[in-house]
Amino acid sequence: MIEINSIEDFKEYLLNHELSKFQISEILKKTLKVWISDEYNKTDLVNMIEDFYYKYPNIQERPLFLDVPVKE
Repeated sequence: MIEINSIEDFKEYLLNHELSKFQISEILKKTLKVWISDEYNKTDLVNMIEDFYYKYPNIQERPLFLDVPVKE
């Protein structure tokens, strides 16, 4: 079993394991409760995840999609 305790652990896990795009998508849905609407390389995706995580620290206020801009 893998233990992930921080966003840094999460990033490291995604970057250092051979995961399919489907697996990454499922992990995002289950952990951060967020979806992605497009395909990205791992590095870009991990950077997007980190930005998103810090921009929306409260899970109840997060948009559903990681990569769709929120109209304010």
